[in-house]
Amino acid sequence: MHSKKMRCARGAKAVEESMLNDPEIRQNVEHELSCIAGIGPPAIMVSVHHGVVTLSGRVHDFAGKILAGRCAMGVAGVAGVLNKIDVALVGQARSDADLANAAVAAVKAQLPSSADAVTVVAHDGVLRLDGTLRWNYQRKRAEEAVYALRGLRGVENSIVLAPAGPAAELRWKKRLPSHVNGIIRTVRQNAAAQPAHVRAAGHAAGRKGALPPLVQGAMPAQQSEHQWPDTTQSIEKHEVSRQTRLLHRLAHRLDSEDARVRLIVTDISRIMLVGDLAYKFKKALHRDVLDYSTLSARRHACEEELRLNRRLAPELYLGLASITGTRACPSIDGEGPVLEYAVRMRRFDQSALWQARLNAGQLGVDEVSALALLLADFHAGAARATAQSPWGNGALIVARTHEDVAGIAAVLDDTRQRAMLDEIAAWLTRQEQALAPIFTRRKVDGWVRECHGDLHCGNILTVEGQVRVFDGIEFNTALRWIDVAQDLAFAWMDLQCQGRRGLAARLLNDYLERCGDYGSLALLPYYRVQRALVRCKVFLLRSQAGSRGRSAALLQAQRYLAFAHACITPAAPALLITVGLAGSGKSWLCNALVEPLEVVRLRSDVERKRLFASAVATVASASPAQGMYDQAANAATYRRLARLAQQGLAAGFVMVVDATFLERRRRLAFRALARRSRVPFLLLHVDAPLSVLASRLAARARAGTDPSDADMAVLAGQMERCAEQGLRPGEADDVIEIVNDASFGVEALALLVVHVRQALLRAKPGSPPTARR
Repeated sequence: MHSKKMRCARGAKAVEESMLNDPEIRQNVEHELSCIAGIGPPAIMVSVHHGVVTLSGRVHDFAGKILAGRCAMGVAGVAGVLNKIDVALVGQARSDADLANAAVAAVKAQLPSSADAVTVVAHDGVLRLDGTLRWNYQRKRAEEAVYALRGLRGVENSIVLAPAGPAAELRWKKRLPSHVNGIIRTVRQNAAAQPAHVRAAGHAAGRKGALPPLVQGAMPAQQSEHQWPDTTQSIEKHEVSRQTRLLHRLAHRLDSEDARVRLIVTDISRIMLVGDLAYKFKKALHRDVLDYSTLSARRHACEEELRLNRRLAPELYLGLASITGTRACPSIDGEGPVLEYAVRMRRFDQSALWQARLNAGQLGVDEVSALALLLADFHAGAARATAQSPWGNGALIVARTHEDVAGIAAVLDDTRQRAMLDEIAAWLTRQEQALAPIFTRRKVDGWVRECHGDLHCGNILTVEGQVRVFDGIEFNTALRWIDVAQDLAFAWMDLQCQGRRGLAARLLNDYLERCGDYGSLALLPYYRVQRALVRCKVFLLRSQAGSRGRSAALLQAQRYLAFAHACITPAAPALLITVGLAGSGKSWLCNALVEPLEVVRLRSDVERKRLFASAVATVASASPAQGMYDQAANAATYRRLARLAQQGLAAGFVMVVDATFLERRRRLAFRALARRSRVPFLLLHVDAPLSVLASRLAARARAGTDPSDADMAVLAGQMERCAEQGLRPGEADDVIEIVNDASFGVEALALLVVHVRQALLRAKPGSPPTARR
């Protein structure tokens, strides 16, 4: 259900970071502050030197300062953060005594068994924490407990750790670049010279001139040489275990109240099913692409998940839930301090998931078509990345793709599979060189938007006849601010990989027809391979997480790797066009060919109205000589169809152009296009008796839903032109005759599909340098 934890391997992070210089890092940090923290220039100033970010400026509360520091630390390439932001309280007046009492209560809520060892003193809005604790995680948690208090201006964490073992400073220094260690030494020396000693676990805090800034992020708080090592993994393990115990106590209490409770554990979440509701908890993890390590971070992640996923599944995402009370007796949205946060969701049966429906052979074409329309409308309304933002840049796309390749290579031990991966990596490199200008143009044209980011079949479902998409990426900005083509490619790839290529073709065709983004065809083969590698990596890492389900995960990983490898073989594009009068059933026939032939249909009626959108609202007649149906408009429409067809052919797709093509010069122009593109060319001549044509036009007019405006007057004009511009003997080799009358049914369609396939095989054009569809 949740696969996002696996998206980036720690060892591969340097691939991306090494490509970023200080100005690029500064730009990325400023964008992250604006998008995530809601602050940025001019309120916050950002400077970068050798990967170390310095934040200065002013915010209105201490939580905003901490959030700014964390956002900066999460940006690729950042080695450390000097947080020099000042806190200027606005409308948060609070006495020191009240602040100190609130801090004591907050620390007690987080450290119920050891809070008595901590003393709190408040002066002018700055809290000083004193005392002795055994573990550094306790020291850090005591500090983080007070971050969100109203009226707080800063924190001096003077809690010391009880001597318990050898030093660990050297272990941390080895993890950091030498220039960062030098900066840390300088900062600590400066801090030692100040009258007020602050130890904020890596966060800058307090009043200007009184609380010296410390490096935030990649290094721990300063320790004496007699303190026990602060091991990140052991702290994380403790936090996850502590969180697990809390949820089990909550589940036991709810069970005792006759609310049937079930717990589901995923890669990065725990889901508690309670009656008709589901509560989704973030695991207290810290990974390269996410940080759920603190309660405030988990709350922010929950709020982001609600904001983002309500765009595509508003009925499922109900709100934010708080686990309150005590750890011995927790409750949901009760009295007392908040112990944990969760996303409250409407519960659904697992059989509603598309993955389950695929496995059961139940997923239908209507559902896939509904998804296509849903995604097209969603992408149309999604926020667009600015030209100055880093998202969607070619360098970032390439870095993330090869980071996934490196992650897979690190765990593959099969020689044949490693050879396959090498071939895939070489193909990706060639594609990236060819697609670099397209990456840039797509960003400039506004196709990089705030998308879902994880559109595989495990995150799509059908509930009460409605298709919904859930579990979008909320924890990493770069993974969801992507090209809409990359978002679509995930579902397109997953359907293909699972043997439902016809449904994948339906998804692509209906999506493109809805939004008109045929320029995305150039990128889809590349993104399909990239998305398949993402799933391969997920399952490989999942197979290493434990023995349970290991074999199944390995099989899935092998499946996606083999699929990615198959996709780099040459494609077999082709160009088909129709010839026929209004009402002959050309559009119906082309639509019926989408799934069995995996074609992309270009419908002249739709593209004409897209081209002349401003004229659609005022058109009152389908006269072939007026408005968007005059000769100039006809020529513009056919030029657009030719341009879009050429884009699809270059990307390796079978394109079918649904238009009348009554004029011989139009047919010859598209035949020449096929020859230039070195692809097979077929002409589908669709005919029907006049009585059938008339009845279909009448039915179409009554329904009022067809994009075609043709009526009997148009048909009469077409019949005159057809007599003059009919098919000639020189075109016979390319023609397939189709009588689409009332008797044309499923069997006739199946025979036509076979006939078309055989005709395409006989054509044997030169192979274009594209990837397999």
